[in-house]
Amino acid sequence: MSASQLRRYRGGRCAMIFQEPLLAFDPVYTVGQQIIEGLRRHEGLSRQAARDRALEALSQVRIPSPERRLDAYPHEMSGGMRQRAMIALALSCNPKLLLADEPTTALDATVQIQILILLREQQKQRGCRRVCDPRYRAPREIADRWR
Repeated sequence: MSASQLRRYRGGRCAMIFQEPLLAFDPVYTVGQQIIEGLRRHEGLSRQAARDRALEALSQVRIPSPERRLDAYPHEMSGGMRQRAMIALALSCNPKLLLADEPTTALDATVQIQILILLREQQKQRGCRRVCDPRYRAPREIADRWR
């Protein structure tokens, strides 16, 4: 697989939800800039269309005031909100495969449940497959495949 094919695959067909979104997001760019960049690169959208879709993605993961949060830096969000933003980023290009590395680690129980429910809902709506890390029982509720 060439480098350009790999780039297309990584963002368009396969996406990743990282365990610690604060480390996964680039601190120099806003959350919105990072989602918009992915949409423009992988979906070929104009800046405005990508911005509209980024707002929609943040709304779908139930981030309050998505217009305001689009312009927020990752460190300005709570842990649960950053995790939701990471999910929005991962799902924004409608991947067929979603990899999740302990998507609820370090979140309180209430937020964990909300994230797991959100992932299940998004999977049903979008029809993507999920593979989760096996260390915790909770992700078994959302995984199609358990390794």
